[in-house]
Amino acid sequence: MGIISVIKVSFGLFLFVSCQSNTAHTETNINITQDSVFVDLLSRDVFSLPAQFDEISGHVFLPADDNIVYGVQDELGVIYAYALDKKVIVDSIPFAKKGDFEGITTDGYHFYVLKSNGAIYSVPVKSHLKQEIKVFKEIIGKNEYESLGIDTANRQLVILCKDCKTDKKNHHSTGYLLNYSDSGQISMDKSFVIDWNDLSKYTSKPITSFKPSAISKNPLTGDWYILSSIDKVLVITNSDFTTKAIIPFSRKDYEQPEGIAFDSKGNLYISSEIGDTDSAKLYKIK
Repeated sequence: MGIISVIKVSFGLFLFVSCQSNTAHTETNINITQDSVFVDLLSRDVFSLPAQFDEISGHVFLPADDNIVYGVQDELGVIYAYALDKKVIVDSIPFAKKGDFEGITTDGYHFYVLKSNGAIYSVPVKSHLKQEIKVFKEIIGKNEYESLGIDTANRQLVILCKDCKTDKKNHHSTGYLLNYSDSGQISMDKSFVIDWNDLSKYTSKPITSFKPSAISKNPLTGDWYILSSIDKVLVITNSDFTTKAIIPFSRKDYEQPEGIAFDSKGNLYISSEIGDTDSAKLYKIK
């Protein structure tokens, strides 16, 4: 039996959630009429990724090329370039020794890679410029992080805490805005919070924990898409991180999703670690 709920919120946004159980999966749909955006997490193309991506933790596109996905995994300091048309790795960019690397984004000139302890690597897109790799270790405190996004209009990086010491006590998730320069330098701007009480308005019970895995900005709407693998939700906020919608998903449909990114046309891509499946996956949401 289907369960259908309709919720009206501000900014002309309508949330439509349809959950229908069958032997294959649980369907979850969201219809956002504002800016004519529609997201259906089960209307997708699926790419099985090679072994180098078994532990994929983040991916990104360069602005001028929607065919090449650049990804990191949480064991090696290497950026791999994967061609969607040929379905093969076409390049690799070493930038560090082994470590727990969790997020990647780019301004088109530098890749920015987030380590789980808060260190940020600035890596020139032109891979032969290895001597220009920079590491920033003291900008944010040493906690646990996985989410790294970029706001190119404001020339800022965005980092969200997965597990920061004071967040559970204060019932929020801490985030940081960092300025970046043409040369790949990074500096702190300010911190902000995502209020769990705000998130709870879109759920049937209060949220007492939120552990973001990845974040990316929709180039068509300016909204932020925040993925949480542990909580099995995709959260959509406006540009000021005020919640607009929450989309739940099943592990049967997304094994262990750790990465999220948009291409230049606004197509949404979610990457998932291998987990208990046969390979890591990249999902293109139609």
